[in-house]
Amino acid sequence: MLPRSAHPLTNLVFAAALLGCQQPGRAAPTEAPRPQPTATAQATPTLAASASPATSTVTLQAATAQMTSPTAPTAEPTLDPIEQEAANTLRDFLTLLHFRRYAEAAPLYGGSYEDLAGFLGPFAGSMEPVALWQKTCDNYFLQCLLPKAVSLDARTEASLFFRVSFYNPDGSTFTLGPCCGASEADMPPRSEFSYEVTVSEGHYLVLGTPPYVP
Repeated sequence: MLPRSAHPLTNLVFAAALLGCQQPGRAAPTEAPRPQPTATAQATPTLAASASPATSTVTLQAATAQMTSPTAPTAEPTLDPIEQEAANTLRDFLTLLHFRRYAEAAPLYGGSYEDLAGFLGPFAGSMEPVALWQKTCDNYFLQCLLPKAVSLDARTEASLFFRVSFYNPDGSTFTLGPCCGASEADMPPRSEFSYEVTVSEGHYLVLGTPPYVP
């Protein structure tokens, strides 16, 4: 018989040790290590949240189209070659003015430079065409905006007539409202402007300037 200690706590510890030795088949339970997620499992939520390649391509194409649409020409499938060339000349002329490429825009203009100088005053009568365009566009006498749509209105033997709308810098459509104290009833707002393009021996020239805002 084993000796008993004078201390009860020591007796309990000793008895517990004795029981452990007598039942070797019952080991103390240990917690099994938790399996760590594999690289594939960790990547699954990201892949599930991502768009499929086809969807990503469509989204990218839509975003690209949205960004480039202001500078993309408007298709006119019903125009014949002469009408299409006239529409392209008009669009090129207005686009070049918008991007301040005045030396390239000036040869496409067939209107009166006296009228253009009238926006600036008598001192402009002796200015060169490129300088006139630079002065009128840069100082905002003319709204040299990016053309949005070019639509054919009518055609004669020597001229083609178009309606043009423009983009504001924020992408909205430019609208010219009433001015000089007039009401909308007297001067209704408009977002389309008339232009004439003349055709002579294969040469296309634009008559008309960008919208003028007093």
